[in-house]
Amino acid sequence: MIQFTLNGQPVSIETDPARPLLRVLRDDLDLTGAKQGCDMEGECGACTVLLDGQAVRSCLLPVGKVAGRSVITVEGLGTREHPHPV
Repeated sequence: MIQFTLNGQPVSIETDPARPLLRVLRDDLDLTGAKQGCDMEGECGACTVLLDGQAVRSCLLPVGKVAGRSVITVEGLGTREHPHPV
């Protein structure tokens, strides 16, 4: 069981810890803001998320490495009423 904070909410997911975070976000958690723009090689940056406040490419990050940490996706930036400037 991998537990982390996602967009301010606690998440627990049973999955292979070696799976890329991008696949977990899109396929398991239905968060499609992070995109797969390259061949999962980290070249394009379309999959960028914030991990403990630092920009990382989620296609290169095994989900097991986010255990106990905070992840913010584009869906977690602001609200509809108060969108983030990004």
